[in-house]
Amino acid sequence: VKAIQPMSDGSYLAGGSFLTVTIDGQTTSQPYLCRILADGTLDSVFRPVLDGFVEDIEVDSAGRIYVAGGFNRVTPTGSPSFVPCVRVCRFNPDYSLDTTFNTAIGPNTSVLTLAPVGDGSVFIGGHFTAFGTITSSAVRYMVRLKNDGSRDTSFVSRADGVVRKIVRR
Repeated sequence: VKAIQPMSDGSYLAGGSFLTVTIDGQTTSQPYLCRILADGTLDSVFRPVLDGFVEDIEVDSAGRIYVAGGFNRVTPTGSPSFVPCVRVCRFNPDYSLDTTFNTAIGPNTSVLTLAPVGDGSVFIGGHFTAFGTITSSAVRYMVRLKNDGSRDTSFVSRADGVVRKIVRR
């Protein structure tokens, strides 16, 4: 487990490089991201499937859930098909995948950290040196995504190395 995010209802989200979750001796296939309810049981409703590991989970002031890591797609709970989500995805406060936050174009490698702004936008940082086909220094290691998931071109990264943590004050 690399990330744990407490939720306002007493549950928490956990993310990492795990493929299964074991609670009270019962092992369940639930790769990379899960929700543990306040009573300590695995949520049987929130069951998205990511195709890669999770590094960070954050929640903004509106209750939107941001997840970052090394994945390229998410299969929403109960869906037979995946949604392209390159390294970052957002869930609504009801735990449904927010498909209005389109990250089909994203960083070329892992996102290690994110910091939601509160207006639906989010700063992301990590190992990446490109965003989509853009390889300029403006997108190395840190970018800001707008409310729709696209890159905010007004933000220019000044990072000169891997960004492991972003803290907003």
